Amino acid sequence: MEASKRATATLIAESLGLESVVGWAPSLPSLGVGFVEAFEPPPDATKPLLSWLSLLSISTAGIAAASAGIPEPTQDQVQLTAWSGPLTDVPHLITRLSVVHAADESNESLRLMMDFRPRLDAGYQDDPEPTSRAAFVKAGVRRDYDTAFFTPETRQWRETMLASCHDHGAVENAVPSAKVFSRVGSGKGDWSVCHGPLYLDVTMPHTETSLRTCLTACQDATDRWQTWVKAANTDTDDASSWMNSRLIYDRDNQVRAELFSNAVGEYGELLYGDADADKGRVIALADAGRLDMIGHNDIGRGEGDYY
Repeated sequence: MEASKRATATLIAESLGLESVVGWAPSLPSLGVGFVEAFEPPPDATKPLLSWLSLLSISTAGIAAASAGIPEPTQDQVQLTAWSGPLTDVPHLITRLSVVHAADESNESLRLMMDFRPRLDAGYQDDPEPTSRAAFVKAGVRRDYDTAFFTPETRQWRETMLASCHDHGAVENAVPSAKVFSRVGSGKGDWSVCHGPLYLDVTMPHTETSLRTCLTACQDATDRWQTWVKAANTDTDDASSWMNSRLIYDRDNQVRAELFSNAVGEYGELLYGDADADKGRVIALADAGRLDMIGHNDIGRGEGDYY
């Protein structure tokens, strides 16, 4: 599981000319919970297709149990996250595969999560029939995304993968509620969810065949995303306009900030039974990448009081 995703991350980095971030997250190994391998464009890259790529591997074995003094379920998790650059419309990618071990070692389960995160608010959670100017703008973005990325064939691939997981006894988990406030084109803006229309999150019994299905799903998702990235060209007239790139950049920052904030609590609770644990913040920071530009761009904040 870990070896497969590590090889994938290396191949992506090599194909897109990314450099390994040497010495990134130096405090993470001391926690004894795993590691992060991070990649980013070289300093002289002027139009990078990717802004950040990270491979996170963590294990809860012995941590929560040792602190509580009682047997607890443990979990091994490997996650690949890719943040596309603001000069393209290519969705961000995340694939996560977890093995959850029962406290009494009686059984194991697999949890698979995959998502292609849209760059702008395309109104996928809205009424499909637009009734306002803002809704018509979102519908236009949605049409573009459905033509380029979330095509009928891609949606069918997702349904086929979900059916394969159901064959292994998979149960679908709740759809995330994380939202950010942003706008598309002119206008005041609106709240929109961070996840995309192909979001998938399921839990199933851990067997050799179910693991193979999950690994195949992660690889297929990554291959599909790489096809989109390699087809993107920031040097042609088809590249995003200046304003569109600014809006994408702004929403990217907000999405990354929101998901980072959520991850702090998730990792704190997962590893230490405390959503406010500082160690959870260390792990979330290591995986999130450089967040120094968040808050720099004022476009798309509505009343300006989101942060």
